[in-house]
Amino acid sequence: MIVSVTLVESVDTGSTTFSLLVPDVQLPDQQTSVFIRTEGITTVHRVFVALIGHPQAETYTVTALDGTAAVGPLPL
Repeated sequence: MIVSVTLVESVDTGSTTFSLLVPDVQLPDQQTSVFIRTEGITTVHRVFVALIGHPQAETYTVTALDGTAAVGPLPL
């Protein structure tokens, strides 16, 4: 699954989004959490004025992420 959010949005220059690649996780029997690795992608979408001097409309930055996948309610 991919979850994306808009971080910055501008009518004149475009937007910046962040997309999280959420892996499907299968927990072994009797185990409530597992270590996972995934990636996040920051995309700069250029339009109109922001395209001047940039040959491509979108650029990407990939960030390696790691953490724990767990069963249960989300902490507040």
